[in-house]
Amino acid sequence: MKVIKKVIAVLYDLKDGVPYYLILHRRLRWNGWELLKETKEDHETHLETLKRGIREETGLTDFKIRGTLGHSLEWMWGDFRVLVEEIFLVKADMTKPINLKQRVIEHDAYLWADKETALQRLTYENTRQVLEMVDRKLNRSNS
Repeated sequence: MKVIKKVIAVLYDLKDGVPYYLILHRRLRWNGWELLKETKEDHETHLETLKRGIREETGLTDFKIRGTLGHSLEWMWGDFRVLVEEIFLVKADMTKPINLKQRVIEHDAYLWADKETALQRLTYENTRQVLEMVDRKLNRSNS
């Protein structure tokens, strides 16, 4: 069984003290809303994968990595085992334009959403759980 290693970037910004999260509408291989995730290449560290993924999938170059969630995920996708080895919290500026145009178009829309809107839109339960954990962590650090 082949293992696909990934990282997730939970990009967020604060507006009037309220976190807004970047969610992406996926159209490649399946259709739905997700957090940014990137496949790790063999020679890369998790941090290198994270930075490459943010640049490639959003066009953003100015962001601050605020830490990790200290949690991993895994699921089956056909004959593949998908293993998310690291989940990063990344502060970005939601007023900066997002560029979804890349060599292979994975996403056709994006949304900066508050927690409730993001939870309603995210397609998979494990992604909603990640967002809940991040939101709790952000709210603890903002109190």
